[in-house]
Amino acid sequence: MEFVVIARYRARAGEEGRVEEALRKMVAPTRAEQGNLGYQVFRDPADPGVFVLFERYAGEGAFEAHLASPHFTTWLRGQVLPFLDERTRFELVPLADSGDPGARLRAVRGEVADGEALGFVTRLV
Repeated sequence: MEFVVIARYRARAGEEGRVEEALRKMVAPTRAEQGNLGYQVFRDPADPGVFVLFERYAGEGAFEAHLASPHFTTWLRGQVLPFLDERTRFELVPLADSGDPGARLRAVRGEVADGEALGFVTRLV
């Protein structure tokens, strides 16, 4: 079942360039992962500190493999998450595939590499 992640990051003031550079370095290796169906990074033109990631995977296992990849550890955990003021992540499955017509939302705290809580993760299950 397809697994989609939409993440919204707000870079800490003065760290926008560092976050942008690290996110750019994530694109090629992530798109090359087995099970990755798409990986796009967007920036808000009205607020250059805001980045949105749109990620598609063949299944939740492919996303879990992405989280364990060296480029995720180096660039996301090492050079993005520590420099954010806000982080929101949605983990989604297509409604037709959810197996639960009354699909529910569950909020889980998002964590950065040093354990500082940032925003919430909302998951459609």
